[in-house]
Amino acid sequence: MSHDEWPPGGGAFPDAGRSAEEQRRRQRTTGLLVGAGAAALVVATVAIMLILVNRDDDGGDVLGSVPPTVDSSTPDVGAPPASDPPTVTTVESTVPPTEPATTVPGTEPATTPAPTTAPPTTAPPATTTQPAPPPTPPSGWQRATGTFPDLAFIACCGSNWVGEPSPAVPADAGAPLAPGIYNLRAEFVDEPDVFSDGVIRLEIRPYVRCGELAGAGFCEGEAPFPDNELGVPSDPARVLDLALDDAVRVALSGFACGATELSIDQQVAAGSDLTRFAAELDAAYEAAIGSQLRAGTTPEQIVADLTAAPAAGFSDPGCPDWTELMWTPSGGPGVKADGIFRLDSASNVLALRSASASWVRPTALAVDDAGGFTVYFYAAFLS
Repeated sequence: MSHDEWPPGGGAFPDAGRSAEEQRRRQRTTGLLVGAGAAALVVATVAIMLILVNRDDDGGDVLGSVPPTVDSSTPDVGAPPASDPPTVTTVESTVPPTEPATTVPGTEPATTPAPTTAPPTTAPPATTTQPAPPPTPPSGWQRATGTFPDLAFIACCGSNWVGEPSPAVPADAGAPLAPGIYNLRAEFVDEPDVFSDGVIRLEIRPYVRCGELAGAGFCEGEAPFPDNELGVPSDPARVLDLALDDAVRVALSGFACGATELSIDQQVAAGSDLTRFAAELDAAYEAAIGSQLRAGTTPEQIVADLTAAPAAGFSDPGCPDWTELMWTPSGGPGVKADGIFRLDSASNVLALRSASASWVRPTALAVDDAGGFTVYFYAAFLS
């Protein structure tokens, strides 16, 4: 067909006889219809492709095989935009695990199981089950931090001791003494050089209820006795030669002049300190008193001279209720020097054989839980 034969059949063109404006409107309408038809064809093609994609090999539908209606206002959760969180995060947050991870055997870290036994560092060392050695006595004289026990003093003024009785003393002299406090007496009486070799002989007696002594000991008064009144047996339960060395603790109850009265001065030290204390006392006595007595000076004159001019540690301290001499050592508590001489059988005045043996008297022995000894002494003349 040649160009000259259009339109077919030799008829006029469809727009023949129409004005130019009408023809332009018709062309625009025709273009819109053509565009709409093309768009519909594209949509149909996409729908067919989606159906084919969502079919499996057997022709059955898979999950989501029916395509949802395309709605620009609701995003497709099956194909989130790139800016959304990853799909795996959504799955983990919406599908909880069937059980906690820690309950699956073998999945726990090695450090998470609780230990079945205490760590080795928390167990006490084996040495703590053994008795501790006795505490080392203080070096040099120190004032006691507390008062001495009542049984460490001499029963005074026609009374008995009051307290709890001592443990029984074993018959075997080699058996240790049980922890407690025992009565002590020196086997020596006014013997020279008692402390010079650092060993003293002591008689040990237990404190016993007066009602149980049955006349075989020392108790003031007559039965019946209160249950807490104590005495000591007549015979010693044991004789002990005690070395006054650094392993022994001594506690000396002496004196000091207070503002209104003579006061008790209690100090503690090692046994070797007491040995030096005794040696210093004996030397001072010989220099200031013993030599004067042997020279014929009367005791009254010696006291008057030392009161007026103190020497070798002896003086009248000027306490309101004390008019006798007191000896003040270089270390340790003061000693009441109220018996500066002795008498022989003919009543002759003689010097003391040992000032330390006369004025430093043992009174009690305390045994602690570790077996350590504390020996109590009283620093005064005993009549």
